[in-house]
Amino acid sequence: MDNLDQVHCHAWIHCLISTKDETPSIQLHFKEELHELIQATFSSMGSTVRIINSSPTHLNCLFNLNPSKSVQEIIDKVRDVSSQFINSKTGVDKQSIWEEDFSCISVDATNIEEVYSFIRDQEIRNLQNNNISEFSQFLEVHGVDLEAAE
Repeated sequence: MDNLDQVHCHAWIHCLISTKDETPSIQLHFKEELHELIQATFSSMGSTVRIINSSPTHLNCLFNLNPSKSVQEIIDKVRDVSSQFINSKTGVDKQSIWEEDFSCISVDATNIEEVYSFIRDQEIRNLQNNNISEFSQFLEVHGVDLEAAE
């Protein structure tokens, strides 16, 4: 196949997923194992992950979108696999630990490092800004006005 006939896509996506009712479902003792599972799930969907981080109530990830999959398809798979894992670790039998809605924003190549730092520093940021919602901070890092987003 000629290289000109191939699909080339370099679309970085920052995704924020919240647990249902912000229930603290992501526990420290299995957090790293969960991140590895999520990374493997993205990989199985043909997407590469730059960084994953989480708090007890939120998951942030920065991934390169596979052009043959929709964001919805990829995130649904991540939520399904991670819910099964978390339920097995906590002994809770729920359909899904995640809210139905999630937030994704495409990331310009010039902003990748800022978003990477935002995700990496999630725990520190949450300690410093405990009165500011994760969603508000998510919008702020991307320069989105909260009132305009509603």
